[in-house]
Amino acid sequence: MSNRPEDRREHPRYATILNLQAIAVPGGVAADMVASNLSMGGLYCTSAAEIPEMTRLAVDLKIPNGNGEPVPVGLEAVVVRCREMAPIAGKKQFELGLFFTQVDGSAKGVLADYLSRRGVEMPVGKYPA
Repeated sequence: MSNRPEDRREHPRYATILNLQAIAVPGGVAADMVASNLSMGGLYCTSAAEIPEMTRLAVDLKIPNGNGEPVPVGLEAVVVRCREMAPIAGKKQFELGLFFTQVDGSAKGVLADYLSRRGVEMPVGKYPA
C-alpha cells in the first residue's frame, strides 16, 4: 500500500498483460478482456463488451507461475468503471475497472506470488483510474 496522500488505492498496481474472461453473474454472456494492470484488489482491462458499472462478474485469469506456466485463477469482481474508448478497426472498445469482491486462499497466494515478481509499482497518475 502506498502512503502517498493522492493515492486512494488500498493495493499497489503492477503493469501486466493478461488475457481473461468474465461472465456476468448470474447467467450472463462471457466477455474476453485484456488486463494491463493488476493488484491484489482489482484490475484495469479493455474489452469489446460494454459491461455496466456495478455488474457482478465471475472472472477467470490464467496467471503465469514462476516457470511461466499458466495457473487458472477464479475470482469474483464488480465493475466499478466502464468508459467507451476510441474504436479500434471500427469496433467499439471499453475500458473497465474491476474491483475484486472475493479472492479465495489459493487464488490469493497465486496472485500475491505473481505480483511479487512484477517489479516496480506503477506510479500514481500513470494508469487509468
